[in-house]
Amino acid sequence: MYRRPGADRPSALLMTAALATTVTAAIARPAAAQPAGNAHVVVQMVAASPFMYASGTRHYRITSVDTRTQNQSGGRAPFEFTTTTTQFVTLTLTPHTRDTLALALTLDSVGVTSTLDAPPANTDGLRGARMEGTISPQGKTYMFAPAAGETDRTKIALYRAFSRFLAVVPPQLAAGTTWSDTTTDTFKHGEFDIKTSTVTTSKVSGDTTVAGQHAWRVERNGVISTTGEAVEKGIPIHLTADGTIRSVQVLGQTGVFLGSAGTQSTHVEMSMNETAGGESQPIQEVIKSTVEALPGQ
Repeated sequence: MYRRPGADRPSALLMTAALATTVTAAIARPAAAQPAGNAHVVVQMVAASPFMYASGTRHYRITSVDTRTQNQSGGRAPFEFTTTTTQFVTLTLTPHTRDTLALALTLDSVGVTSTLDAPPANTDGLRGARMEGTISPQGKTYMFAPAAGETDRTKIALYRAFSRFLAVVPPQLAAGTTWSDTTTDTFKHGEFDIKTSTVTTSKVSGDTTVAGQHAWRVERNGVISTTGEAVEKGIPIHLTADGTIRSVQVLGQTGVFLGSAGTQSTHVEMSMNETAGGESQPIQEVIKSTVEALPGQ
């Protein structure tokens, strides 16, 4: 969270930048992977081969570069800063039942740098964090959430963030296979009740070879719509955010996630009644992220 130079509005408006990050974190996994939630999926396929995620332990590096720009009144230059986050993650998939895989994700390390003139983020509590759940062989989440009654906000946020690490795909893939889904997600951030809707279309644009492995190249395009409502000191506050996701993921034909690259662009605005400050200056946020499978996969 930061205080915009010259800002003198109620503190809720000063949360806009932090909310932008929270909104995008809830929408998209690293490199804009497949959304989870209440999804309606439509699939179109041609002659295809079976696809199932393979058991095993794999390691990944996730790099996200988040650039946020906010206009300022009075003819001042836009306020802009960039935050770069690098994470190393271990993914383990093991057979659970005939049609279920047990999933475990461990955040081995995380580093954050920023051009913002503020104390660096404290990531000590993140290192070594472990998340567990179960999925279908095609990545559909059966269970992936902290224990009932969990109140640790960091742990809750990590589960939400990594719930979409693996893309959900049809059980058969071939060049030209397409599918689409609409998902919704609701969560609370501070005083805000936030609802997000995402419509995503995916297509296997062809096959490729990565580190000697034959793989599918999956192109994904998403449209995001978010609203948030809160009341601070008796004043209603309304948040809106709209954005797009463009990404490419690579899935090994042996069932291994080999990496991805994507860009998410979001436009965020927050408003309250005129006597309390009216409209905030919009925030534009662009997140460029990559997921790299490390050697030895």
